[in-house]
Amino acid sequence: MRAFAFLFGIVFLVIGIAGFIPEVVHEEYLVEVFHVNIWLNLLHVFSGVIAFFVGFIGRKSSRIYFQIFGVLYAILAILGFVYEDKDIFGILSSNAPDTWFHVIMATAALIVGYGAKD
Repeated sequence: MRAFAFLFGIVFLVIGIAGFIPEVVHEEYLVEVFHVNIWLNLLHVFSGVIAFFVGFIGRKSSRIYFQIFGVLYAILAILGFVYEDKDIFGILSSNAPDTWFHVIMATAALIVGYGAKD
């Protein structure tokens, strides 16, 4: 469980930080695929930092993180399908690859958070 928290932390920190690097982002597209903006980058960095934090705290904290994170990112994915290529609530950038990334991460988090045995 803690290893998954560290893995999620790495993935989200890398994606979030990469979104701030001009050589990696062209016209608001990370690696010319994912539509990003400062708010989505900050959300990813925040998600990664929290994942690392709970990974250090312990198994129970990691489970709670994955349960909450999975639900929140599932909501974000649903909103991505609703808003399609428009900014979600006029704030978070969105496009189909972003939405599917959030679906995958939400699914993985929900499986780990609710499915893993203690």
